[in-house]
Amino acid sequence: MVMSVTAILLAPFFFPAFTWMTSIPPTVLSRAASFCRVPRRRAPKWEIIECMSDRDLQVIKECLDAAVDGPFFDDCEFHTLMGFTREEISRIARTWPHTDDPGEQNNAVVNVLNMLLGYPHDHWHRWPEYSSATPQEIAQVLARRQDDGAAFDGAPKGTFDRLR
Repeated sequence: MVMSVTAILLAPFFFPAFTWMTSIPPTVLSRAASFCRVPRRRAPKWEIIECMSDRDLQVIKECLDAAVDGPFFDDCEFHTLMGFTREEISRIARTWPHTDDPGEQNNAVVNVLNMLLGYPHDHWHRWPEYSSATPQEIAQVLARRQDDGAAFDGAPKGTFDRLR
């Protein structure tokens, strides 16, 4: 009874939306709904640390440490840029390459490498203090880590498209 009373009370507000939705062909609705679903997937090969070279592991470790300890990102912007707090990235860097959550680790690594390359931090002159890798080498590691076959796009749009 309560449900039907609620439906009767709310029907005038939602009726226009329902009539609009019924005018859309079902095939269009099913295609649109498929974009909203998150498909289950097997772990890509880059999530398996054993498939990465020792140099890739070292570059990623240096980049994680540089993001946490270096002058590249202000504290007030860190979480906004990375999607992780400085403490979370620090924890991931301390345990690198081991993890209990490969998805979290992957997102953190991709975002750190991506922001070091794409964010205008204006501290490349200090980079050798934190890493032995060149920006080109970081871009190559990031491209392999993402495993999408696309060449590295250093444009601002590419930076934002790569965020996890």
